[in-house]
Amino acid sequence: MLNLKFKWLFLVASFALISCDPSTDPDPDMDTDSYESYRYELWKLLNGKGYDVDFVGTQFDDGTYELFNGVSFDPDHEGIGGLEADGLLANLNQVLPNIDKPDIILLCIGGNDLLAEEPVQGVIDTIALILERINQFDEDIVVFIEQIAPGNNELMTDEFQAVISEFNEKIAVLASSWVGSQNIYSVDMYTDFTEDLLADDVHYNELGAIEIAARYGDAIGLVFAPGTYKLLPLGDSRVEGAHP
Repeated sequence: MLNLKFKWLFLVASFALISCDPSTDPDPDMDTDSYESYRYELWKLLNGKGYDVDFVGTQFDDGTYELFNGVSFDPDHEGIGGLEADGLLANLNQVLPNIDKPDIILLCIGGNDLLAEEPVQGVIDTIALILERINQFDEDIVVFIEQIAPGNNELMTDEFQAVISEFNEKIAVLASSWVGSQNIYSVDMYTDFTEDLLADDVHYNELGAIEIAARYGDAIGLVFAPGTYKLLPLGDSRVEGAHP
């Protein structure tokens, strides 16, 4: 049996080593200490379609991004590297009251739990508590929750493939059967997502960020007409990104 917990610890240790010594790069042809969030690409996509988008959150992206239509990128978000579902749940009581109320939450969580070999149903149960907490805060907030994209081919053994598939199936059921609010939508980030969209084992490269942004954009467009909205990108390192 593959020890996925060991794999997860190895990934965390590798990212920590790189962040402590920016000159450490085992492959000179690959910038292993940077990867992309979907946020910049989604911000451009939505603004290009007539949406006035204000990202909110207590975290701040200090990367350097090109202007879009003469406007600077909105760097606010709530992505935290290494975060698991229970950590996100614990943070919500500090986050939601201290930001402008979002109209939309984009939720990406669960990948770190699965890499740490947490039981799938336990992760789903915690995500249900996250949705309940959001609903209690404001039942008008619309949540788009990811059926998460896969990792690279090395990570996606038959065993872990089954884990991800079970998780994503349960996410879809959770969203479609939600009784606390009718404003929960699952977004399929898994189907047809390929290894060439990844910068490393689990994080997006620029093409991957564009792909995830497009899927979010399509989902948002089915629910919201162009207008002015506050969006909270919420979750783990795939939300946070590591753009230089």
